[in-house]
Amino acid sequence: DSADAYMASDLPVTKVIPPMPPMHGERPSLADKLKSQPWIPLGCVGTAGVLIYGLTQFARGNSQKAQVAMRARVLAQFATIVAAGGSMYLAAHLGGDKK
Repeated sequence: DSADAYMASDLPVTKVIPPMPPMHGERPSLADKLKSQPWIPLGCVGTAGVLIYGLTQFARGNSQKAQVAMRARVLAQFATIVAAGGSMYLAAHLGGDKK
């Protein structure tokens, strides 16, 4: 039956994603974030450095050093994730919004 078929225009329109609330106050600058959370960017740079070192060792055919570097990369990534989680925890419990 064509009478039972729905048209796309017959469906209700709903908002799936709520709009973002307006931001109040100033956003912290990149320099402020680097001062308050220095371990996260340092961990990212360290992880990238170990990754590049491991890839160059692999390209040179030194698979043993490349394997050690890839294991070190995993540890560096873990440390970066712990630093990010720790800074979020501290921000939520020590420096949260004061209303």
